[in-house]
Amino acid sequence: MSHRHLSSAASLAALLAFLTPAVSRAQESDAGSAAPAAVDAPLIGPAAMASIEEQKKELADQRKSLEDASERIADLEKKADSAAAAGDENDWSSRFKLYGFTDVGLNRVWVKETSPAGNFVNSANATSFVIGNLDLYLDAQPVKNWRSLVEVRFTNAPHGEITSMGGIAGKFARNSTQQTDPNAASVAATMWGGYTVIERAHIDWTGFEYLKVRAGNFFTPFGIWNVDHGTPTLIALQLPGVIQVRQMPLRQTGVQLYGSAFKGDWELGYTATISNGRQELSNFAFDDNRGFGARLHANNEKGEAMIKLGASFYTGRVKDQQIDVTSLSPLTLERKSNYDYREVVGGLDASVDVGRTRIRAEAAMSSIRYDDGKHQVMTAPSPVQQYRASSVETTAFLLVAHTLPWVPVELYATTDLIYGPLIQVSDTMLSPSVGFNIRFTKATMFKTQVSETLFLDSRGHQSAHEVSQNNATLLASRLVLVF
Repeated sequence: MSHRHLSSAASLAALLAFLTPAVSRAQESDAGSAAPAAVDAPLIGPAAMASIEEQKKELADQRKSLEDASERIADLEKKADSAAAAGDENDWSSRFKLYGFTDVGLNRVWVKETSPAGNFVNSANATSFVIGNLDLYLDAQPVKNWRSLVEVRFTNAPHGEITSMGGIAGKFARNSTQQTDPNAASVAATMWGGYTVIERAHIDWTGFEYLKVRAGNFFTPFGIWNVDHGTPTLIALQLPGVIQVRQMPLRQTGVQLYGSAFKGDWELGYTATISNGRQELSNFAFDDNRGFGARLHANNEKGEAMIKLGASFYTGRVKDQQIDVTSLSPLTLERKSNYDYREVVGGLDASVDVGRTRIRAEAAMSSIRYDDGKHQVMTAPSPVQQYRASSVETTAFLLVAHTLPWVPVELYATTDLIYGPLIQVSDTMLSPSVGFNIRFTKATMFKTQVSETLFLDSRGHQSAHEVSQNNATLLASRLVLVF
């Protein structure tokens, strides 16, 4: 509806409101004239009566004209809205959106020089300015009920990554993406390449609230942090252990069904997935085994406390595939897997917001069962080759955050726990941390977190000294801009 139409409608409404009392008074006067006059009331002559009747007719005609004009304007407004809707069908600016966020800052890790694990950290005992994330979202909705969402992250990795250790391990080397720019106008121009990460790329059909379909590469719907993974959305800078150790697949390529419905003040929803499974080695499937997942959630955002509860499940087989040439004449190939196991993962999560306080909690448990002779080689530094055993692994975290009433500063504290051989250097890792977020505007914020990583061995396989030398302190700060 245009501003001109809105103005006309408002003027008509005001005029009708003004005229209605006048007509009512005239009608009351007319009704009173038909009643017997009081003894002391003055008589109304024929001329006065004729004048009143003429005024009543005049007012009735004016009201009818105004009502007709109001109907014509309403009709014009409907036509204008229809024309605007038709124009939107041909207007790509309303069907395609481009947005994202950037964060930059610094990292520092304090770790003992003798720590085997610490020497795998790129910036150990040195402060580095870093480009954290540069994420771009391409969001298209060309027709009703259809949507495509693509998220791309640009990084300067793998420049500077260690590719091989020196000494008895061989020749030390780092990955360098530096090269001469072949397209530059200068002969000696230099450039550095980097990875482009496809975070997700999927197409959604959203015909019904209770049944929607997603196909492509999507974030596994589990827990609190995985799907809403962007720096502007997350409270803490550091991801919880359940994501760091990839206890559940972080992404999957396949099909997802999801939907929700309301029951009173509660929104009840579900998600079901079928996919190629874990994609650490490949987005493709090595056989016809599939990964299956599900999630149920219940949200209540209408009371004094905003509550979100969820339960997630995933199961699938994980294997690698190696192809060897065993003979050239005749050409003979052998296809085999070096490791093969079944995993089952379940998790629970809860989010509660009360006033200025936010609470986040999550726990997950996974069971890994290797096939005979198909155990995975550990990557932890060791003088001899070690293999992972079938095991049960557990992760959990708790975060409490509170925004101060007088300044836009949010303080938080969190504790993260990982138990199981998945951390390799010990069987338990405890990571308490504190941090704060300062929101300058709706689009800009500053985030800082300091955490202590403590390694423990509850089974007594290693001495306390051997385990504790891998302890580390991490400082991370980011300036975030949403666009």
